Amino acid sequence: MNIEVGDRVVCTKTYDRVNVGCRGTVLVVNEGSGEDYGVSWEDDVGGHNLDGRCKNKHGWWVSIDNVEKLDDEADETGNDTDTTASDGAVV
Repeated sequence: MNIEVGDRVVCTKTYDRVNVGCRGTVLVVNEGSGEDYGVSWEDDVGGHNLDGRCKNKHGWWVSIDNVEKLDDEADETGNDTDTTASDGAVV
């Protein structure tokens, strides 16, 4: 899976504070650590701010096995409306 900083992701398997269906934006890629992605989640997950990178309580690290990249589709307003993970699963 090729996920990079700036990609939108969805949680596909509950991981600590982050529940299935939560969406966010990858702010940090830390390959090989076990917690590979620092994500700014749309919802308050009771987390932290990823060392000042996002809103407090919205940041949390997740494993590569717990997220899928969302397709790059948006409506005319620029809001992400896609509900399909990269593997075709509807979330």
